[in-house]
Amino acid sequence: MFLNIKKTIIKIAVLFILLSVLSFVFLKAESILTGVLSGIAISLVNLYMLSITLEKVSTLQSPKIWNYFWRTFFLRIPAVVLVFCLLIIFLKINLIGFFLGLITGFIIGVFKLTKLCQLYQKV
Repeated sequence: MFLNIKKTIIKIAVLFILLSVLSFVFLKAESILTGVLSGIAISLVNLYMLSITLEKVSTLQSPKIWNYFWRTFFLRIPAVVLVFCLLIIFLKINLIGFFLGLITGFIIGVFKLTKLCQLYQKV
């Protein structure tokens, strides 16, 4: 189940990463569209890392909250913060567009993940 979910999420994330790179190349980094596309891409990559974390935790015999916390604290949060710093500080991306994209990407990801989980329960 998690393998198909991860494949779907990574396909969508790669699409938005490519759109974001094209936006960087053909538009200015200060463009709102560039910020939105980058935010969506980062949010979907974060969702992909969440699905990896959930897959690892669900394979344990007796999953504990510490396993989830450890993977979130040492894997997902530093990755998002590093990419956030790269985009904001070095590339001078539009902050409003970036946060709008993060929220939009989170909503897209949650709906997609919910839909996939509902489909797999029926099978």
